[in-house]
Order: sequence, then structure tokens, then C-alpha cells
Amino acid sequence: MSYGDDPQPCEKGSDDVGQSACHEWLVENRRAIERYNERCEEDGVFSDGLSSF
Repeated sequence: MSYGDDPQPCEKGSDDVGQSACHEWLVENRRAIERYNERCEEDGVFSDGLSSF
């Protein structure tokens, strides 16, 4: 997923300033988000053994 290019994760209907701040945050944190997602894919999440569905 390309967080720096995709405005979709930001809330729809927010103003230009909100969209800009959201986009900026996603760009700044892209590497951490990608690494976290990789780790969850590799190791699962803490609640994997707790869910009944």
C-alpha cells in the first residue's frame, strides 16, 4: 500500500488542512506502518488466540 500517494485513508469530508495533515502524517510514518503490517503478517497479533470467530 502506498500511504504517501493515496488520500483514501484520510477521513472523507475533512477540510483541506485536515487532509494535508493526514497526508503528511502518513508520509512521515509510512515505513513504521509498513513494518508493523509485515510483523503482523509474520507473527500475527496478540489477540489471535483469543477470538472465537
